[in-house]
Amino acid sequence: MSGGSYEYAYAVVDRFADALERGRTFDGRETESHNCLARLGFAAHLRKVAAAMRTIEWVDSYDLSHPADIHAISEVTGI
Repeated sequence: MSGGSYEYAYAVVDRFADALERGRTFDGRETESHNCLARLGFAAHLRKVAAAMRTIEWVDSYDLSHPADIHAISEVTGI
């Protein structure tokens, strides 16, 4: 797989979701909201967004075929 059409931006979103779930910033500091249900729910949403971003990147890098990107977007938007 070649990937990289969007410089693997989905990986940063995944990393942010990881940080929210752990309740720690990228540099390891614990947040005051480390068990916040809203943040955990947002992290779950970001996982879906990151998966769609990855699929779009792979389609645009010719590693997957259209309409895989549309299906992935639909998983996030419901459209």
